[in-house]
Amino acid sequence: MLLTKFRLTRLAGAVIFAALVRANGPLFQQAIKTESRQAIDSVVIKADMMEALPQGWSGVMSTNVETVNDVSPSFARIIGEYKDRKPIMLRLAVNNQGCEGEEAVCEAMMLGTGFKVECREEEFGYDLRVDPEVMGQAAQEVVVFETNVTELAGRSGSSGFAVRAGWKERGDCAGTGRRRVCEFVPWRVRYKVEIRKGREVRLMGNYGDDELVGAYYEGDVPWDSKTSTFGGFTFAFREFYESRSVRKFLQQRALGWVTESTGLFPGQHLRPEAGEFVNGVGTECTQTQYNDPMQGIIAGIREVMLRSSIEARKVARQFDGQKTITTIAQGTNIFSARRSRPVQVYVSNYPFLGIALAVVLVAALVVLLTFIGYNKLGRSVSMSPIEVAKAFGAPLLESGGSNESIEGLLKLMERRGMGEVQYGEVLVGEERRLGFEGVGNVQRPRRGARYL
Repeated sequence: MLLTKFRLTRLAGAVIFAALVRANGPLFQQAIKTESRQAIDSVVIKADMMEALPQGWSGVMSTNVETVNDVSPSFARIIGEYKDRKPIMLRLAVNNQGCEGEEAVCEAMMLGTGFKVECREEEFGYDLRVDPEVMGQAAQEVVVFETNVTELAGRSGSSGFAVRAGWKERGDCAGTGRRRVCEFVPWRVRYKVEIRKGREVRLMGNYGDDELVGAYYEGDVPWDSKTSTFGGFTFAFREFYESRSVRKFLQQRALGWVTESTGLFPGQHLRPEAGEFVNGVGTECTQTQYNDPMQGIIAGIREVMLRSSIEARKVARQFDGQKTITTIAQGTNIFSARRSRPVQVYVSNYPFLGIALAVVLVAALVVLLTFIGYNKLGRSVSMSPIEVAKAFGAPLLESGGSNESIEGLLKLMERRGMGEVQYGEVLVGEERRLGFEGVGNVQRPRRGARYL
């Protein structure tokens, strides 16, 4: 019965559809969401660091011979931080935030002091077969692993140094092992680095990824009888990397082959297939196989040089007659970096977005349909209560034209001397109706009453 009396008008359809559009919210939630993506841009970093090491910075010379016999206190601190694996931290210039941004990562080429490395390959022979003629006599000794560091030239070691590494890499009993000789000459280098957490520096890649800028000394190497700029590095790397491992055949007490090593370096480069050392006959060949140690040596020297470039400071001390005044020089290294950082972006799910937008457009179209025919009134139309009252035949406005504008209706009420009007129950003759009338002539509608 209810459905037979229901007639869907444009206005009713617009109201119903507008109400249903509220259910469109979940569609939009599925249509648009956020996700994290990497944003790439460039930043300028100003670091308080020296592009060149101060003269005489790393080593202390012996008083009676032209050799370095110790490292400087400043360089000793660098060595300690390297061995303790402490992070490398930039000193940023004033008002510079470095690689700013939460979880930001910056890649850059940082200018500092380093070495130009030139290597050459050599060979050495070995024979682990027992010579019957020496059995029971002096021990037969064969070098299977050896590394050493030597100065390229005398007088403070500032001309650089050479690292020699030889190792037996195969499991045979006789043959030739590999030897690599690398010369390290002071050079100005751009290091390939990564910066995290604003100012924490990490080396990227290997030595081949760095850029050689130019020789550190354009002419002769300066001489100082008390200190050395690069001699301390030679002294320190000799302590780090010099090592030796030999296999000896001992006939006494039938010991057979035994291993004697200096330092931990040989054991760190044993190949896994070598297994555990077992002294005796028959183990001399397979248990002496080593990996190339030079790549690790170059990487260690590279990191120490970067740490030194960042931390080195030129310190000057003067006595003014009463006390010693210490002055630490400030350096400024400006370089650009490529910054990558996560950002939250809006991402559209186009199927859901299309459905949601279609629902909104249909709702707008349905509402617009209710305005069809307004142009036939011949004037602009508003939703003013006065105009609505005229449309419903309010007695107060009956004398106005049937197509009177809102301005005309207001002037009509003004001519009649009407003040404020109110909508409610009004008395028209003997009948009570709902309509507009002066405030004094309107009563509040009564509950349950029926009006014409």
